[in-house]
Amino acid sequence: IEAGRSIEAGEYIEAGWYIEAGWYIKTGGYIEAGRSIEAGWYIKTGEYIEAGECIKSGSDYGIYAGLHVQLSQKEQCGFIATKEKPQNIMCGYWAGE
Repeated sequence: IEAGRSIEAGEYIEAGWYIEAGWYIKTGGYIEAGRSIEAGWYIKTGEYIEAGECIKSGSDYGIYAGLHVQLSQKEQCGFIATKEKPQNIMCGYWAGE
C-alpha cells in the first residue's frame, strides 16, 4: 500500500509487503505489514503496529500505538513489533519480533 500523502482507516490496515505514506498513517485498530511500515510524518494506531522488518516515522514525528486500548489491555494490544526497535516511540511499547 503506497500513498503520496496519507493512509487512514477506521479499523485496520494490512499489507503483505509494505505500507508507505508521504505524510501519515492512522487507524483506529491495528496496522500490519509483512515487511515495513514507513511514514514521512507520524504513525498512529488505536491498537498495535506489527511489521516483519522495520517501522519508521519521520525524523521529527512519533509512533503511537495503543491509543484506544484500556490500560489493563496494554500488554496484549498496545505493542509495536518488528526486528529492530523503532526510534520515536511516543506511546506503546516495543515487543521485539
